[in-house]
Amino acid sequence: MSKIEVKKITLFGAVVGEDHVPPDGLLKVFPEIANKLETRDETILFEDFKDLVYTLSNVLYRLCKPGTRFETPRDFDIATLKALVEVREKLKNAYGNLRKRDWFLLWNLLSRGNEYRLVINMTEVTDGGWIYLFEAEFNIMYNPDTKTTQASIGIGYRKYISITEPYITDDAVKYEIAKKLFRNPVTGVVEVEILTD
Repeated sequence: MSKIEVKKITLFGAVVGEDHVPPDGLLKVFPEIANKLETRDETILFEDFKDLVYTLSNVLYRLCKPGTRFETPRDFDIATLKALVEVREKLKNAYGNLRKRDWFLLWNLLSRGNEYRLVINMTEVTDGGWIYLFEAEFNIMYNPDTKTTQASIGIGYRKYISITEPYITDDAVKYEIAKKLFRNPVTGVVEVEILTD
C-alpha cells in the first residue's frame, strides 16, 4: 500500500494588469494588457482568451441591450438561463479546442440577489515553472424597479513563477496549480499543496 504525501510548491505572483469596464470597454482594456506581455507563450494564450471573451460577451450582453426590459425577475432568470445554455456550449467547445496540454480553462457561476457573475479563467502552467493566468468576470445585474439590466466585465492578468520547483512537467500537478489559483486568486507568496503517492 502506497503512502500519500503532501508536496508543497511555493509560487510568487503579481497582477500584471486589470480593469473593470462596461462591455464596450474591452477595446480599451485588451490593448493595455497586450502591451504588457513579454513572451510568445503569453501572447498565444492571450489571443485565445481574448477571442473567448468576445464570444461570450456577445452572448451575455444581449440581455443588456438598450431598450431590453424584463417585467419580472423570473423573466430575467429565464432569459439568463437561455443565454447560459449557449455560453456553456461555447465554453465546452473552447475547452475541447485548447491548443496545448498545459492550458486549463475553468469557469464558475455565482449569484447574489438579482446579480449573476460568470468567472472564467484561462491558465498556462509551463514546464519551466511559469504560470500565466487570464481571468474575465462577466457581471449582469437586474433592477426590478426599472425592469432593466446593467452589465460590466472585469479583466485581469496575473503572472506567477514557481520558486521551489524549477520545473513542473507533471500534468496532474499543473492542473492542481490552475485549480488552486482559480479558487483562490491571490498574488504574492502562494503555497499549493499537491497530494502524491
